[in-house]
Amino acid sequence: MWRSQGVGARFGPSKRIQELARHKTSKAVWATTPRSPHSSSCEPNCPIWHVDPRTATAPVSPRVLQLSRPKRNHPDFVGNRQSSQSFVSAASKTATASQRVLCLALPRLKQSDICRNLGRPEEPVWRVSNSAKRATASPRLRVLAAPKPLSKDYLPPREPEWTRRNRS
Repeated sequence: MWRSQGVGARFGPSKRIQELARHKTSKAVWATTPRSPHSSSCEPNCPIWHVDPRTATAPVSPRVLQLSRPKRNHPDFVGNRQSSQSFVSAASKTATASQRVLCLALPRLKQSDICRNLGRPEEPVWRVSNSAKRATASPRLRVLAAPKPLSKDYLPPREPEWTRRNRS
């Protein structure tokens, strides 16, 4: 079978390669083929952890022993209860809310600006303070407020030209 002149001719195929090269006729043969389900050289995602045998004989510290003990349940803990009970005091059952609490429980209503009465057109909508009315802009503010000039390559949109066609 392996009669080539390469590396395989000097060393030959392993027993595993020869086993894999044989044709398996049925699934029963697969189930009866002896093979190890796990080896020490499996992938990193293998579910079996490989532990060094020296760790079995390593001394255990008191802290590790403390951490290995299971946590105790609370003394009042009752497991597997059929129903949970909560106790409500009589004062809680007969309590009434104060006027302040009822007032705080109401939703806050905001005035809508959609239907606002703007008044006469010459009157301002918002009140402008007198100091804002007397203010004057500095030369720097005037420079900053000036609109940017258009690009030299800017072409304004053309007005459409409409012509009437004579339909005859």
